[in-house]
Amino acid sequence: LTWDNSTQLYLLTDAQHTALQKQNPNITFTLGNLTSSTNIEIVLPYAAFDLTVSTPIVANATRYFPLKRANDSSQYTLGRTFFQEACVSTFSIQTFKFLQPFRLTLSAGT
Repeated sequence: LTWDNSTQLYLLTDAQHTALQKQNPNITFTLGNLTSSTNIEIVLPYAAFDLTVSTPIVANATRYFPLKRANDSSQYTLGRTFFQEACVSTFSIQTFKFLQPFRLTLSAGT
């Protein structure tokens, strides 16, 4: 990925996008809490991160990878793509539960 200072985004060329589609990689987030040794892995496919930016940020529609740089090494932020794809359940204002999303895959004729 290449950081573009003017847009503050990681822009992708068509060649990079095609290669990533062919590889079909997964991005795994491992989440836990401070009071338990239990972790959960949320696995998202590349397609979840296949986004396009357009005007007024760029003149022509351009693919980008939705990853932001942290201000320092202590900053960790989950963004819109994660929350749109992960299954998040709220028990109270201060308690959240993350679940691996269920993905239904249909083949032709079903």
